[in-house]
Amino acid sequence: MDITPSIVAGWAVQAGIRKVVDTSIDKAIKTKWKSIFSKGKTIVEQLSQQETYDIYLEKHLYSTMKMRTIHSADKDVLLNEIYHPLAIKDRENSLLIEDGFVYENNEIINIIGYAGQGKSTILRKIFLEALTYGKKIPFFMELRRIESDDIIKSLNLILNQLRVEAKQEDIENLLESGNILLLLDGFDEVKTEYRNQLLKEIFYLNKKYNTQIIITSRHDTEICREAGVCNFYVEPIKKTDIIAIIEKLDHYQNTDVKDYFNISEILENNQSLVETINTPLLATLFYICYPHLDSIPENTIDFYDRLFVTLYLHHDKSKNYTREKKANLDKNQAYQCFCALCFLSIYENQYDFTETSILEYMKNAVKLINIYDVSAEAIIEDFIGITSIIQRDGYNYIIFLHKSVQEYHAAQFIKFLSIDIKKTIYIQIQRHIRKSRTLYPVIKYLYNFDKNDTLNMIFIPLFKRVELYNYRENKKQIIDKFYTNIIGNLYTGIDSIYIEDKKNMNNVYGLDDYMFFPEIYKEYNTYNCLFSLFIYIKEKTNFHFNFFILNLGKYNFSADVIELCDDFTNDVNDILIRGTCKIISIKELLYHLGQDNSCKEQIGLIIDEMYAFYISGLQNLKRNNDNIMSVFKLENKM
Repeated sequence: MDITPSIVAGWAVQAGIRKVVDTSIDKAIKTKWKSIFSKGKTIVEQLSQQETYDIYLEKHLYSTMKMRTIHSADKDVLLNEIYHPLAIKDRENSLLIEDGFVYENNEIINIIGYAGQGKSTILRKIFLEALTYGKKIPFFMELRRIESDDIIKSLNLILNQLRVEAKQEDIENLLESGNILLLLDGFDEVKTEYRNQLLKEIFYLNKKYNTQIIITSRHDTEICREAGVCNFYVEPIKKTDIIAIIEKLDHYQNTDVKDYFNISEILENNQSLVETINTPLLATLFYICYPHLDSIPENTIDFYDRLFVTLYLHHDKSKNYTREKKANLDKNQAYQCFCALCFLSIYENQYDFTETSILEYMKNAVKLINIYDVSAEAIIEDFIGITSIIQRDGYNYIIFLHKSVQEYHAAQFIKFLSIDIKKTIYIQIQRHIRKSRTLYPVIKYLYNFDKNDTLNMIFIPLFKRVELYNYRENKKQIIDKFYTNIIGNLYTGIDSIYIEDKKNMNNVYGLDDYMFFPEIYKEYNTYNCLFSLFIYIKEKTNFHFNFFILNLGKYNFSADVIELCDDFTNDVNDILIRGTCKIISIKELLYHLGQDNSCKEQIGLIIDEMYAFYISGLQNLKRNNDNIMSVFKLENKM
C-alpha cells in the first residue's frame, strides 16, 4: 500500500515521537550552512522532502523503535510502550534518560553496563529524543550487523534505503558539518577480529570530522580502556524502578491487576529479591516466570538456574495449562540440548544465526549429549515457540533473548561434563582466552557455581605460569614483569600543536587521545590475560590499564620527549588511521615523566589481591581434599 503522510505520522506517534514537525531534520535544514558543506546539505535537503522524510520515519525511526522481547516474543513491541527511565553516570554527573533528554557535543561517549541493564534500550531512547528535540540528525546502527563493513558504508546503505542519493564524499562532508549524531549499539557484540578496525574508524570519524558518536558496550571491552572516550555507566535499578517496570509490563500485557499487586507486595517485603532482580532484563524475566515458580529465587544464579526449565515446561499454575511440544524431549534432555547449543555457539563467538546455521549447531549439540531419533528442527521450534529464550528477529535471522542467557547456560554445559572431558574443555578455554575475551562471562559464571574446578583448571595453571607462588619472595620482580607485559605493548601518538604568543610561535606537543597495540592481532601474553581476567571476575571495573595514562593529557611535551618518538611506519598506519604525528611507547613516556612507579603501585595493589585469591583457593582445595580423604578414610596424596 502507499505510505501517506497521515499514516506515517501515526506510526511516528506510536513509536513515541511527540511531534512530526520541527524535528532535528527540520532544524538542520534551517541552519545556516557554510559553503564548504554544500555537499552535505544536499543530503539533508533530500531528507527534508516530505516523501523521503516519511520513509525516514518509517524505515529508520519506526524500525529502530520496534523490538522483540521475552514478554512479546510473537509480535513487535514499541520502545515507548515499555520504557522506564534509566540513569547513566560518569565520575561527576548522573543523567536520567527520559522524555526530552538531549546530550549534544563532539565527543565519543561510551555507555557501559552489565548484561541486561538496558544499554541498547537507553541508546534507542536517546535516538528518539535526539530526533524529537535535538539539533543533530540521529542514525542508529547495530554494530554486530556491521562488523567487517565500515561505518560510512553502513550509513550509505541506510541512506540508500531512504532513497537518498549520496556519494561517499557527500556523506563525509555531512559528517564534517556537525549535524549528524551516530548511535552505535553493542561494541561487545562485535567479533574480536573486527574490533580493532572498528575502533580505528570510530576515532577517525570523530577526529577528522568532529562527529559526535555514542556507543554502548559491556565493561572491559577495548573501547572502555581508550583515552579520549567519555565513559558513562548504567546505574543499577532500585525497588521503585522494578515496581514501575513490572507495572508497565502488566499494563502492556493487559493482565489481571491482582497479579501485579501480588508481585509488588512480595518486592516490598523481600530486599534480597530486589537485589536479585536488579536489572530491567531480570525484572522482566521475573514478571514472566512468576506465575510458574514454586518458590522465589534467592539470587541471580538461582534465578537463571530455574529460567529454562520454568519456561520450557510453561505450566501456568493459575490456568493449569502446559504447551504442546514438537520434540519428544523431557525437561532434562531439553536443558542439556540448550546448554550444549549455548556452549558450541559462544565458543565460536556466534551470538546470532540464520535458520541454516542454528540447525547445524543444534545437530552437533544433539550429538554431544547422545540423543538419537529426534529432529533438530523440532527442538529449535520448541525453544523458539515455547521458551522465547531464542527468538526470530526478521527474515532468516535468529537471536538469543540476551547474551547473558547464552553465557550462563554455556557455563552450565561445562559444569556437568565428566572430569576427563572437562579437563580437555578447560585446556581449550585457556587457549581461547589468550586470543579473545568473549569467554570471560562464562568463566565468571563457572567460578560462581563450579568454583573448585575453575580454580584448579583455569586460575591455578595461569598463576603458576607467572610464578605467583614466589610472590612473597620476589614481589618487586613479579610486579615489574606484569608492568612490562601489560604496559610494554601500549603506544600512543603525540600530535604537534602550534600556538602563537606575542613573541613567537611555540611548537608544543600534546598527548594524542588514542592508544593502540602494535601486536593487536597476536595473542595476549599470559600476564595481560591473567590480569584482565582477574579484574573481570572480581568486578574491579574502576581499574583500567590506562587509568594512569588519562592524567597525562595535562602535559605539554618538550623536544626531548619527542626524541623518544618514532615516525609512523606504513605497518603502523595500517593499524591506526592518523595524520602526521609521532608515536611513543607508554612505558617510555611514563618513565620520562616519573609516573612509572605510580603505575607499578596501582598494578601491585591488584596483584596483592590476586595473590591472596591464589592462596585462599589453594587452601580451599586442600581443605576439600582433606575432608574427602577423612570421610572415606583414604590416604591423602595431595
